Amino acid sequence: RKDYRDAMKVIRDCREKFFFFLRHRARVICQRIYSDNLDEQLKDECQSTRSTSRALIIIDWKMKFEPMSTRETMPENFGKRGLGWHGAAILYYEWDKEENKPIKKV
Repeated sequence: RKDYRDAMKVIRDCREKFFFFLRHRARVICQRIYSDNLDEQLKDECQSTRSTSRALIIIDWKMKFEPMSTRETMPENFGKRGLGWHGAAILYYEWDKEENKPIKKV
């Protein structure tokens, strides 16, 4: 009976983690589609105006910077230790007169 309960707990935990993963993948796909559409709009705008008028700024929260110890627990990993940092990028298109086309800049 205990083995059955243990197995059912493992199955429930795996199912929960699987659904977390599916939700994460859905967010990533939606974000990628939206980002690609914005990128295409910037390129088209640069193509039509032959100038740069808008840019896309991406700011991303990174994981805390600290050396990982072996078998680090989740509270240790997500606790308030370490140095949190962000990454940022600015994407825009610039008209290249020699090649007569928009060039992506990062």
